[in-house]
Amino acid sequence: MNRQLSNKLFANLNLNFNNYSVFESDPLNKIQPTRSYNPEIYIRGCTARVLFDFYPSYNHTLNFGLESNYFDLKPEFEKRFSSQANNQQNSLRTKALGVNVFAEDKIEFNNAFNITAGIRVNSSLRKAYQFFSLQPRLTFSLLLKENLALKGSASKMNQFFHLMAFNNAISIVDNEMWIPSSDKLKPQTVYEGSIGIDWQLEKWGFSFNSYHKNFSSLVSQGQSFLSNVGLGNEPNKFENIFDLRSKGYGYGFEFSVNKKQGKMRGWINYTYSRSFRKILNSEFNQEGYHPYRFDRPHDLSVVFMQDFGKNITFSFSWFCSSGENITRSSRFYLPTDPLDTYPILTFEKVNNYRLSSAHRLDFSINFRKKKKHWVRIWAVNCYNAYRKKNVYQANIVVEENGRVSIEKRSLFDITPSIKYRMEF
Repeated sequence: MNRQLSNKLFANLNLNFNNYSVFESDPLNKIQPTRSYNPEIYIRGCTARVLFDFYPSYNHTLNFGLESNYFDLKPEFEKRFSSQANNQQNSLRTKALGVNVFAEDKIEFNNAFNITAGIRVNSSLRKAYQFFSLQPRLTFSLLLKENLALKGSASKMNQFFHLMAFNNAISIVDNEMWIPSSDKLKPQTVYEGSIGIDWQLEKWGFSFNSYHKNFSSLVSQGQSFLSNVGLGNEPNKFENIFDLRSKGYGYGFEFSVNKKQGKMRGWINYTYSRSFRKILNSEFNQEGYHPYRFDRPHDLSVVFMQDFGKNITFSFSWFCSSGENITRSSRFYLPTDPLDTYPILTFEKVNNYRLSSAHRLDFSINFRKKKKHWVRIWAVNCYNAYRKKNVYQANIVVEENGRVSIEKRSLFDITPSIKYRMEF
């Protein structure tokens, strides 16, 4: 809802509600069908936000506002044993109220230099814990000459919920959990700096950007988590399952070429990025930093569009990126309990196996025809034209000969489609 309060002051009110849930059974169930691992996760909440835009002068803009949000988050891991009467669970359900105040000031100098300074004060209120954070940020843009600009930014950010991305080859999809901050798990802190250059011509555009990030108070799974969750052992205490003192860093650059005008248009975008984590406990047989699960160094996208006359347009896009990292088990052993026949996997190094690269080709042909009061468009599309089987899910498999391997699954083969659309 928008409203003009004066000639220089405008107000905007936003209300948002969300409900997200996931329930997934154990992909290892086929080896031990009497036992299952069932993560049930949901995030529910609502957010109210009031934003004010104030224009003191033509080259000066001030934005400020207030935001309040409520979360009901349930990252629960429940172990069910159909062969036993007991049912144990380790629940981290959290209800939290957040109140945030923010302000941003943007000033332009002679159309050649502009600077934006902002501040955000975040708070998270729970039954037993209260967290506050001060998050400053600064961005600038300097016009070196016509159509050539230098841009940069620096910021500090905090997050009161931590994303735990499991990487033990159980599943690489919907295998994540949000963990709230507590007295033992401090809010995550990120310091980021970036700088880049942007060159825009009449028909072409070029850009180059680089960044560096430092992370602290991260959460990572420990050896006990990788070996025990969903594998039939007694649930561990939260602080023993996770390493609460991890840290990390990331860096990278992006280069883009864009043709904006003419019958032939498109762009090429290449990104090189790295992301590393360091587990500070001594459970794993490694030192220093290791690649993060989402450390995918190379990412390339090519998009091409060609007009054939006024009514026919052909386009294709090709995407290629490095595979994700997962933690591959090196060996296993059988438990001493005769009633527990499920193999216990052991892991020596984190993210020691990179999945194969993912790439695919999509294309589309559009046929347009202008009617009296509207435009008719027929579109012939093809997804994954050369049927590349990109890895969608990776599961640990203990074969009959005792060998531990990874079973890879793919999703979405070649998918043609025809669409009819009207534009008024």
